[in-house]
Amino acid sequence: RRVLVCESFVCPNYFKQALAMLLFKHYEVPSLFFGVSHQLCLYTLAVPTALVIDVGFKEATVLPIVEGVALVNAWQATDHAGEAFHRHLKCLLMEGGLLSEGKEVKSVQTLRGGLSDSTLEDIKVRTCFFGQHITSVQGTADHTRSEEEKEKVAMGSARPDPLPVNYPLHGGRTLVIDGHTRCRAGDVLFTADSENCSLVHSILDALTLCPIDCRKPLAENIVLSGGTCQLPGFRHRLQQELKACVKSSRYKDRLALAEFKFHPSLLPENCVAWLGGAIYGATGGLKERSIGREAFLDKEQLPDWTSCDPDVRAVDAFTPLVKKRALFKSLPAHR
Repeated sequence: RRVLVCESFVCPNYFKQALAMLLFKHYEVPSLFFGVSHQLCLYTLAVPTALVIDVGFKEATVLPIVEGVALVNAWQATDHAGEAFHRHLKCLLMEGGLLSEGKEVKSVQTLRGGLSDSTLEDIKVRTCFFGQHITSVQGTADHTRSEEEKEKVAMGSARPDPLPVNYPLHGGRTLVIDGHTRCRAGDVLFTADSENCSLVHSILDALTLCPIDCRKPLAENIVLSGGTCQLPGFRHRLQQELKACVKSSRYKDRLALAEFKFHPSLLPENCVAWLGGAIYGATGGLKERSIGREAFLDKEQLPDWTSCDPDVRAVDAFTPLVKKRALFKSLPAHR
């Protein structure tokens, strides 16, 4: 059967080369196609234009796609993703978490070995969510806030924290997670770092790099992907942060956007790209854009569009555009 590989937009070419060598020589697959995960997500919704936001573990990436074409110059990436969530969650648990063992209550800092990554992941999935708190407004100075913004901050700080929950650990111990930790661990994704960058800033920066006539359609067609997007409240919190940040002095003269709309997900966000790949694999486009086994074994080289060597950029079944150019060159010149 033909093989479709769902890959990252910045997947290094040497990795694809090694994978193609393995699949073609060892498993003898008839053809191979490398599909960008951001573009494959759109096949689940049948929309040609969207702003795809992939929030994974190591990084969060933003890629605008207009009429099926990725705007490479507007691609953005930030480390405000799942790993940053884990670090912040661990810090909050070490500061305010309690460890209950029978009638004895201790601090989490006394836990031997600390909390493993798998435990933090389970705590995040089972107990954490995103609260309705606009950090982009709170991050501004008091004298620059409007009365409405001050009222929002006061109301947000006056809300009571959610109830604490008990998380069972090995050895009959119980970890008591307070409500502040549950709803504030995700604030790190929307808090600007030393370079004044966050997930929200990356999204708005990507929009500013797009053509003016494409910004509104992209802002009204946002597609979420990645496991971190599955946490309760993420979609609503992100919409709040975008509406607040777009009014800041950094963007109010560059982006005239009033609405940010999100497409509903047909399945869990961490499976969107895989479903899009399955849908695309069932179409005739896979056969046309795949590289065949014979074509690869002839040169043992995948096409690399960043290479200056035309033989490397143009590999038979991967280059319908190159074939069209060759056809036009063969035609007699118009006089």
